[in-house]
Amino acid sequence: MTTRLPGTRGALWRGMRLAAVDGFVLDGPDSEANQAFSGGPTDARKAEAEFPQVRVVTLTETGAHASIDARIDGFNGGERELAVQMTGSAAGMLVIMDRSFSGVELWKAYTGAGAHLLLRARSTVASRPTKMLPNTAIWGA
Repeated sequence: MTTRLPGTRGALWRGMRLAAVDGFVLDGPDSEANQAFSGGPTDARKAEAEFPQVRVVTLTETGAHASIDARIDGFNGGERELAVQMTGSAAGMLVIMDRSFSGVELWKAYTGAGAHLLLRARSTVASRPTKMLPNTAIWGA
């Protein structure tokens, strides 16, 4: 059994390091080169945003909130594709992901690298729960 350090509740579950994958966007410096590489959101008239944006996806430890790995691409890059690039860093971990990350390719990449996944499914995939578990069944509170 792995010993937990004081103050690190949520860092381990059944001996596995807990991590989460999530994505966000950042504004970049406004230049023609950055706009050409990164792009950004557009309005209804297809006018570009004031600043180019980059998409960032991170693999972060849930207990210490430490970044384990990150990938960056232009605004139009996909979060799932960036998440797949980090599979090597997730071996032996239980990785939690939001519903925007579901997909067979991602599942195969992470499990093939030796990670375990906990994915939030879209309502169209899991329209009704089959069994409700109390919080204590998962976290041992």
